[in-house]
Parts: sequence; structure tokens; C-alpha cells
Amino acid sequence: MNIRLRLALLASVVSAAMMLAMFLALYFSVRGTLVGVLDASLRTGVAARVAEDVRRSQYPQPYEGFRRNFDSDRNDNRPRVSRPTPPGLATVVTFGKDGAVASGTPPLTLPLIEGFVRVNGYRILTARLPSGGWVRAFRAEDELLSSLEGVTHVFSVVAPLVILLGFLGGYLLAGRALRPVGQVTRLAARIAASGRYRERVPHSPGRDEMARLTETINAMLDRLADLIEHERAFALAAAHELRTPLAVIRARASLALERERSPLQYQAALAEIEGVSTDLSRLADRLLALARTSVDANREDLDLADLALEASEVHSSALRERRLTLTLDLTSAPAAGDRTVLLLAASNLVQNAARYVREGGAVRVRAGAQGDESVLVVEDDGPGIPDEDAERLQKPFQRGLGLQGSEGAGLGLALVSGISRQHGGTFSLGRSDLGGLKAEIRLPARPTPPTSEHGALAQVDSPTP
Repeated sequence: MNIRLRLALLASVVSAAMMLAMFLALYFSVRGTLVGVLDASLRTGVAARVAEDVRRSQYPQPYEGFRRNFDSDRNDNRPRVSRPTPPGLATVVTFGKDGAVASGTPPLTLPLIEGFVRVNGYRILTARLPSGGWVRAFRAEDELLSSLEGVTHVFSVVAPLVILLGFLGGYLLAGRALRPVGQVTRLAARIAASGRYRERVPHSPGRDEMARLTETINAMLDRLADLIEHERAFALAAAHELRTPLAVIRARASLALERERSPLQYQAALAEIEGVSTDLSRLADRLLALARTSVDANREDLDLADLALEASEVHSSALRERRLTLTLDLTSAPAAGDRTVLLLAASNLVQNAARYVREGGAVRVRAGAQGDESVLVVEDDGPGIPDEDAERLQKPFQRGLGLQGSEGAGLGLALVSGISRQHGGTFSLGRSDLGGLKAEIRLPARPTPPTSEHGALAQVDSPTP
């Protein structure tokens, strides 16, 4: 059973419950009103006989004379016929002190007990007369029952119609409300079948739940399209970067196998192939590391200052070779993450500075805590980059202007950016006050930082000899 039918059935159930509640309220309201009318007519009949009994007890002779005079107009030899009680009036019967019928014809014979009773379809009121006798008023409940039957009949006709209308209305409204869901379902099926991920769900008017659903789905599809385009561009760039060293290996091997070569020539060819293979292996390792940034990182307590110091030591020989001045400004920067991966990010930044800064230039490495973040910064006094290239250089296989033919595949900064996002942080490129590039990693600070191994290393200069 689909959700549209379930909603329609729910609307029918709600309609039925409302109709039942209305019927019960109307039924008991009408019944109470009619019972009140019956009781009022009974009280009227009893009150009239009580008043008559009072008059007779106060003025017995005039009353008896009036009765004789009234009865003298009749022929006593004719049998008296009881007149039927008109509809809407009670049948009133009086009884003597001994309980014998004094006037009227009771439809039922019951013990004389004061109060209201309901017996065999009659509503009965019994009361004592001032003279000591009894008066009893009867009224059939036929009018009550017929009125209630009319209410029941109307309900039995109207209720099914209302329930049916509730079902149809609920079905139509549910269909209209769920139309965007059907569009999303069909669109997802088309995308899955054809791969056309650029299709979008038509916007639903208004600001209701369906409108927000279509907006969310379209935003998700936009994000999915961006990811697919990014992965496609990454695959194309990776294929291009891998094709060059593979072509070199193939060409060198083919050249060596064209004819007989001397051992020295074979050795030279193999050495060249080995060098290209090493570069290819390094590229594959970086691609693998970049791919792993899309999964959650292992978490351990660490200090970015320790990683910055270790990365600087790893590349100290490269800094000395180019006669670069290294300045360390390190204070405790507690964080949590994968130590190996974050060390790779710090090493990439120091390596970039050692590679692209002019010979004899300056490199500064800083680390510390800033509010609820831990920061690692690598700066230099090189040429820097244009502001418009800061975002582009964080993508795979992108190099700065004039560096397209230089060493490297353009994965270093992209890898640092991916590692920063993997650890819930950010990575940015900007202009340093030294005049060159400023590369900054910001990670969430660990709540309870331990004491750093080196304490505070403030302004430690490492000039080249």
C-alpha cells in the first residue's frame, strides 16, 4: 500500500471519527431535549390535577355542583367513551387513597411510587394529591423514538457520503502534496539509468516541506555534480601525469632493445628507467595519500609544534643546500589527528618553501594556539602568488605561473588542503609579511593540551653556514 493510499485512508478514518462524534453528540442532545419535553408535559398534567384537587378540597360544593351541572347536560343512559389523548399531551389518571382508579384509564398497572419511571415504552410521573390520593401521568415514547430514528437515518445516509468525500479529498490532496516526491523518484531513476547527473527536480512553489525537499535534493545533486566533475578532472589530470613517465620508460626500453647494446649502454638505460620509475612511484604514493583524505582520519593527541619542528629537521639539508635562513617560532599547538598524515602536510609546506624560494632567501615556520584553534604557518620571502590563484593551487595537478615545467606533479598543496579538511580544519594561501607566500593550516584545538616536548621555541634562527 503506497503512502498516498495510506493518507487517504487516514483521512477517511478521521472523517468517520468526526462523524461518529457528531452523531453521538446530536443523538444525546436530541434525546435529552425530547425527554425534557416529555417530562414537562407530564409535570403539566400532574400539576393540573393537583390544582384541581386543591380547588375541590377548598370549595367542595361549588365544584360538585359544577360537576353535576356539567354532567346533567349528558345522557346518563349513554355509555361514556374515553377520548383519546391528543398527540403531545399526557394521559392523566387519578387514584383514591386506597389506590383504586378514580378517573381516567391507565395504559399500565403499576405500584404507586412517587417519581419518574420508564416502563414498556411509557414515560410515567406519579405524585401524591393534597387530598391523600394519587395522580399519575403517562406519555408514550413513540415521538421520542421516531425523532431519534430520524436522526439515525439521516446519519446513516450522510456519514458514508462524508467518509467517501474524505477519502477522495485525502487521496487528491495527498497526490498533489506528494507530486514532488514522485518527481524526485523518477529523476533518481533516470539518473541511475542514464548517468545524466545534471538534471534537476522542478522547484515546488511556496516554502512548505515539499519546497524544502526539492531545494535539498537539487542542492545535493549540485554537490554530486561538482564531485563528479572534480573526480573526472582528477582522473584526466592523473592519467596525463602518469602518461609522461610511462612514455619515457617505454621509449627508453624500446630504444635499448632495438639492437645489441654494450653493457654500459644497457646500464645507462636501466638507470634512467629506474629514475623515472622512482618518480612514478612517488607520484602514485601521493595520489594514494590524496585519495585517503576522503575517509576519516585516525585520532591521537599531538602537537603541531612538534610536527613543524620534525618537518623542518627532515628538510634541513635542502634548506642548507640553497643557503636559506630558517626561523622557528613554535609554541604549544595541541590538536588531535593522524600524526603520520599531518607530518606529511607539514613536510609538504616546508619542502615547497625550500624548493621555490630564491637561493639565499628566508623561510619562517610558526605554530601556536589561537583561541579554539591550533595553527601551523610556513612563510617565505619569495615571489608569492597572485590572490586569484590561491584557490586554484589547492586543486590537484595545479602549478603556479611559470612553474609548469618544474619538478613535481602539483599535488603538494592539494594534499595539504585535503588533509586539513579530513581533520576538520582549513587550509589557506595568502601574502606573508615577509613578502612571499603564507601557507596556513588551522585545526580544532584539543581541549586539554599536554606540555610540548620543546616547551616554547621562540624565534630560533637557523642560518645556513
